[in-house]
Amino acid sequence: MLAALRYHPQSQWHKTCEVLLDQLPKRQAAAMLMQAARIRPEKMGHSIWMVTARQMVGRQEVLLRSLGLNEGVRYFESVEALQVAGKRGRNKLWQALAVGEVGQE
Repeated sequence: MLAALRYHPQSQWHKTCEVLLDQLPKRQAAAMLMQAARIRPEKMGHSIWMVTARQMVGRQEVLLRSLGLNEGVRYFESVEALQVAGKRGRNKLWQALAVGEVGQE
């Protein structure tokens, strides 16, 4: 119950994540979210997110739609393109956090 309250879409956690992700281009934010949501196939359970990196690129239309990011994001043409975009997003976010620019406009 506590987790449901803490991670509710109107929670401080979601609002903070939204502010952080708004610092990035949509494509980089999408790559980071897809990489974070991925569940490796060797884990137990079942989810649309239980995919290899190659399968993730193949199913990205469905996965991006489940994240609410299916519009305005150019699809990743390869696993490497997804990884590069995610890495660029993480680096850009770290730089913004390091200089205290997050949320300032």
